Amino acid sequence: MYYKFISIFILYSTLFCQLNEDLICEDLKLSYIKTDEAIGLLKSIGYNVIEFNYAESENNFDSQFVPSSIVNQDSITIVKFPDSGFGFLDSNKIKSNDEDHGSSSDLQSYLGGSAFPSLASGNPLQKLLICYNINLQDQYFKLVAYIKNSLDVGAQQIMIDALVLEIDTDDLNKFKVEMMKASESEDNSFDENSDLNINNNSTFNFSWNYNNLSLAARSRTFYNLLDMQIESLIESQNTEILSKPSVLVMDGRQARIQVGKQIPISKLPVTTDGNEVIVPDVEYIPVGIVLNLRPRISQDQRQVTMQIETIITETDGNEAGGVLSAPIINNRKVESYVRIANNTPFIIGGLISDKNIEGKGEIPLLSKIPFIGKLFSSNYMKNTKREVIVVITPHIIHEDYTQFSKVIPQDSDRFDSFGNRLFLNSYRLKETDIYDLQYITNSNALQNLKEKVNDKNFIGKNLETKEKILSGYIPGEEVFVKRMLYDLIKSKSYSKYINTKNVIFFDEIGNINKLPDLISDYGSINDSDGIKLFFKNTQQTFERPFLSHEIIEVKDYDNDLRLLNNKNSPTIILKNLKHTEKLLNVLILKYILELNEDLDLSLKTFRPGLEIIFPSPEILEKNKLLVDREVARFYYEVNDYYNVFEKEFNKYNN
Repeated sequence: MYYKFISIFILYSTLFCQLNEDLICEDLKLSYIKTDEAIGLLKSIGYNVIEFNYAESENNFDSQFVPSSIVNQDSITIVKFPDSGFGFLDSNKIKSNDEDHGSSSDLQSYLGGSAFPSLASGNPLQKLLICYNINLQDQYFKLVAYIKNSLDVGAQQIMIDALVLEIDTDDLNKFKVEMMKASESEDNSFDENSDLNINNNSTFNFSWNYNNLSLAARSRTFYNLLDMQIESLIESQNTEILSKPSVLVMDGRQARIQVGKQIPISKLPVTTDGNEVIVPDVEYIPVGIVLNLRPRISQDQRQVTMQIETIITETDGNEAGGVLSAPIINNRKVESYVRIANNTPFIIGGLISDKNIEGKGEIPLLSKIPFIGKLFSSNYMKNTKREVIVVITPHIIHEDYTQFSKVIPQDSDRFDSFGNRLFLNSYRLKETDIYDLQYITNSNALQNLKEKVNDKNFIGKNLETKEKILSGYIPGEEVFVKRMLYDLIKSKSYSKYINTKNVIFFDEIGNINKLPDLISDYGSINDSDGIKLFFKNTQQTFERPFLSHEIIEVKDYDNDLRLLNNKNSPTIILKNLKHTEKLLNVLILKYILELNEDLDLSLKTFRPGLEIIFPSPEILEKNKLLVDREVARFYYEVNDYYNVFEKEFNKYNN
């Protein structure tokens, strides 16, 4: 019913605009900010806003929406789309309604799932309807640009790496001494606000930065020394890695990492009253490691302010007593507010536990002799102190290429998925799959193009293309993406799965022909010749993919292929087996682009970690693959990709 109302709402808005020919209403979808937040800000700067009052309808599931006013034709009016408020599961259906169970209902909610009443990037149907007079079009464009560029902006993200180590106190003292020596030898390269405390009975923490250029080299030396010291601690037999989590979180949002288990504890003993048994109330207590973090990025993108809570709990003694046992739980907790430089490790220490270890020493064989064996064995009790240190490193994730690689899986084939029967194969892009195109992205030509497009007198194809270029689009960049995909297909030797008998084309009279038959019909050709496959340009409204072919003389393969394709006739030249294999790879390229229909062929999207869906070998073996105009165009683009890119780029730059 709600969506029916929305359809009627849009219909009436459209009819209203049609009755007022000078009035235009266009909807704008918000990607990150909520409509209520945007509406409040727009109201504060003087825009006319129409909202809806909610009233109950005849049933309990729908609402009536009554507008607060009507559109003003003399100014820009912003209409808030009605929102039903639904879009998440009812928590009452998840939690138990039995109040007698007390905290058990909370456990059921925790283990069985929770309701998601709030969506971090915006609730469903977060839209604005903007109505304006045609004479106010320039003001409308300014408003849309302001909303997109200033209000509706996604939050930055931070990757937080953590390392939790439990270390023998003796080893930790050596570690602290080495760090103190390093700080002295580095001529006070610590930040003046840094704090270093080596008292064994209290927590210690320190950080350093290298924002000061004069201390950059020294700080980096200290950073390398820290890595070496931590590595040596890890290699020690008395050091144990308790956890090594990483989490990606938005700026200003909270992230919680919990590793451990839930221990059941009885709150009431089991008693009997005649024949009646009183069932105990069971409470589950989490035991393990909890890292609670909330970071905030500074305006200059150099520092991160973080609220940190570290909790480490463990049971003391045997847990085999069952639900009715009451184990002793050791708890170590640190809460702090810190401000550290980006990519800078921050260490929290001093979480000490005191353990008594009982043991028995004996001499093999002799200790087993009856009566006198006790003379060759002894019991002992050893007191050990174990200290936990937590190393936390924040990494601000920028939109550029190098920082993005921080949040993706490592370059390992383990993250690929091949050999599936029920699902398509997938491949995650790696660093080695991406071209280094800094000579283009940092070029003066690209900078000049942006300045040219930003000029009010620029006459481009359309406003959308202008906005794309200003937001980072490089004309012709999709050619590089196709070429990188082609290289990926080639490196995987994926063409071996194609049954060449299934590679077909339509001749000029509409018959289906097989490409191997065509090649065999020509037989052996001279070394200076090649088979030209091309599609004639016709004046028909709907051009069918009829493939023509002939033998031509090939003097310079790349140059001849370029000249033929520049005549606006998609052409393929097959001269040897290498060119035939290239055609097979291009057929797979077209197939992959169809499978990944949502793939944006841009350099900003084509980054390490991106998952590319591949067709399964069984599909390539069985399906028919058609050589059409698009395949011929792709063939030329991947063969002469740089020239094609430059030609497309210069359409806007000249």
